[in-house]
Amino acid sequence: MSAAESEIESKQTQHLKTGMFINRNYGFLFTGQFISLIGDQIFDLTLILWITSILAKGQTWAPLAIGGLLVVTSIPIFIIGPIAGIYVDRWNRRTTMLWMDVLRAILIASLLAISGIIPLPKSIAGFATQSAAIWYIYIIVFLESSCSQFFGPARFALIGETVAEPQRAQATGLAQLSQAIAAIAGPPLAAPLLIGFGVQWALGVNAISFLISFLAVSFVRYIPAEKPQVKNQRNGKEFMQGVRFIWDNTFLRAIATASFFMMVGLGAFITLIVFFLTENLHAPSSELGILLGVFGGGAVVGAIIFSIFMNRLGIERVYVWSIIGSGILMLVFSRLTNIYSALILVFFIGALQSALNIAVSPLVLRETPNAMLGKVTTILTPFGTLGTMIATGLAGFLASTVLFHFHMQFAGMQLGPIDIIIGGAGCIVMIAGAVAGFSIRSHTSANTSAAA
Repeated sequence: MSAAESEIESKQTQHLKTGMFINRNYGFLFTGQFISLIGDQIFDLTLILWITSILAKGQTWAPLAIGGLLVVTSIPIFIIGPIAGIYVDRWNRRTTMLWMDVLRAILIASLLAISGIIPLPKSIAGFATQSAAIWYIYIIVFLESSCSQFFGPARFALIGETVAEPQRAQATGLAQLSQAIAAIAGPPLAAPLLIGFGVQWALGVNAISFLISFLAVSFVRYIPAEKPQVKNQRNGKEFMQGVRFIWDNTFLRAIATASFFMMVGLGAFITLIVFFLTENLHAPSSELGILLGVFGGGAVVGAIIFSIFMNRLGIERVYVWSIIGSGILMLVFSRLTNIYSALILVFFIGALQSALNIAVSPLVLRETPNAMLGKVTTILTPFGTLGTMIATGLAGFLASTVLFHFHMQFAGMQLGPIDIIIGGAGCIVMIAGAVAGFSIRSHTSANTSAAA
């Protein structure tokens, strides 16, 4: 961090009362994010229920429609995200967040036009057919996800500008806690809202949540870090600057690589968990909700514990061992045969995921200059998403074709296709954690030697 950035950070944090929410600015950022996350959770599940139970009810193409929904959500991460990061570094981060909240509120509210709450003129009433309505949902979801590619990096960078380095682990811990609570509280509200009051209420809740986020962000007061002057610089050149910066930084390169392979393992785990539940744990598929709920509970507990003790334990140490520990637990999980032991392991896997997510943000903020935060964030994020997409496709392919009839006995253990893939995913995660630990240790040693 440069002397100018250190001076700005000092000005940002002085005279601000510290406490659970660190300072006034972060308190507003946290509140806005938490309300928005609840709305997102309700919205995401509402779209799935709306399509499957109303718009595509009884249609053979209903699963394809849901798959399309997931695709249009992910595409902006790859094609909009890298571009967004460039402009986030140029623009005022707070202003960017405010505009994205307004745009997302308008986009979500526009879905009310096909929900039946807004009467359409007879001349265009035919627009609201089932298939046309789904395509319109795709367009809105794509645009909303595109706005999120600007909002997320801007918020991440703004935390770096308003929270001092010693408190960043606490800040990311609180953010992780809000995500975990929203993941538990949001989905149970979606079905009652849709069935009891109609899809309009769920859409309205999400639109209003963005307006509340807008209001919270508008109360943030800080001195923006000075942006570098950009003259006649092409976006592609700036993007490659971000890529080169990550590649030349051993620490960030290790994080990018670990993120990719971590999500490969976790993606395979999530893809096959319902099949493991029925075939290996001999439990009904309806128990999946309980399993995921326990995972969320572990994430909440992990967020609370690690946000308090992260600095004492060492951020790098927690980051590396949370990856290695997740891999070990996934490997052990693949050998389980009853639901009760699975619930225990899933709880601890959720806790370690919180530890990982809490640790990574302060590390990225520490290693990245303020002027590069947007570009670096929007380059690192697709690594994890790409890992998940590859794992989802590959795990499903292997389980359905190559390993479909695979069964063998080894060292007294029965091995089948699902547990082999999950166990292999655990090994991949363990190796990724070990390699990341070696790279981070080498980077730290090199910096120590240079300082000496």
